[in-house]
Amino acid sequence: MLKPSWNNARGSRLLSLFRSYADRITTRRVTRKLDSYGDWLRALTLTLLPTRKAHHCNACDRGVAAFYRFGGYTLICPLCHALDRERFLICALDRKLLGLPAGPLRILQIAPSEKGLSKRLSQAGNLIKGDIEPGRYGPDTVQVDLMNMNGISDLDIVVLCHVMEHVPDDRHAFRQVWSSLKPRGQVWIQVPLIYRQTLEATPSMSRSERDERFGGSDHVRAYGPDIKERIEDVGFTVARIDSDRIPAADRERLGLLPDTLFIAERPEQHNSD
Repeated sequence: MLKPSWNNARGSRLLSLFRSYADRITTRRVTRKLDSYGDWLRALTLTLLPTRKAHHCNACDRGVAAFYRFGGYTLICPLCHALDRERFLICALDRKLLGLPAGPLRILQIAPSEKGLSKRLSQAGNLIKGDIEPGRYGPDTVQVDLMNMNGISDLDIVVLCHVMEHVPDDRHAFRQVWSSLKPRGQVWIQVPLIYRQTLEATPSMSRSERDERFGGSDHVRAYGPDIKERIEDVGFTVARIDSDRIPAADRERLGLLPDTLFIAERPEQHNSD
């Protein structure tokens, strides 16, 4: 059963954010954050000037003069703070590279920080925003644990944008998601692809080592392209959409970096059904 967020929404969100970021702090992350703050001020100042904007953020539908960086691998809108991964998914929808089935749909978005995407998905049907710590995302987010999705069923789409690298047992989570979907239901999965072969963290790894090797101190693995086989092992059929299918000029305008979206579909019939 989906559990509502705490009554004191603002207090619970602040507490959840504090707990989350306290567990993620490393010297490397603090340095990246300070650098990104200066880059944000630069990009915001340029964007607020009355000049022609060479870029566009499709998450907030506004022109921007420049995107700002967090580390060397993320481009962020200075106005709405949408990340390049969100703009890529919205662009895939706009260009029909990624299709929404006929609605109305029942959609679950985990860790719903992508507000522009949430707005788009809510237009397709009933959007459920969920997370294991719902207080991080506001009062309209409910508690969902990917390790135990009992009571959640008949979903048409589950959206997992940079979620699975945080999940302790991803194979179990994929099985849980499978059980929550209707036949022909889909999972949209984005992860940071770092290694040629997926590498799991060991219990002895420090936060700093995970940050250095996996791109985040709270990441428990670094995925390679073999994530496709992990998803298929559950029974899904898997397709992939690479960002290079979008013309280079559009990628430049939208501030898109190399990225991959995996589309996993639960077949109509399966031996385990």
